[in-house]
Amino acid sequence: MQRRPRWQPYSGQGPWDARADRNGHTWTSSHGSDRVPRLDPATGQFTGYLMPVYYDARKVVTDPSSERATIWLPDKNTSQLIRIEPLD
Repeated sequence: MQRRPRWQPYSGQGPWDARADRNGHTWTSSHGSDRVPRLDPATGQFTGYLMPVYYDARKVVTDPSSERATIWLPDKNTSQLIRIEPLD
């Protein structure tokens, strides 16, 4: 039986939505956190991307038209749209 990753990589984090990017990594939106988690399904490892502020996003959108993985999060606390373009 294959082990499934736990969908709460950081203490107190509450994931809402998840989407795969063009590279097959899964991103999740969250509330009550300062990190955006990315799951590598091949390894089961999470990578947390530190945000400048705590955010509350109920949705995550990946952009399939961009050259590299691009993730969009609507932050309902600040009424801002957050764009993430990981360098790795």
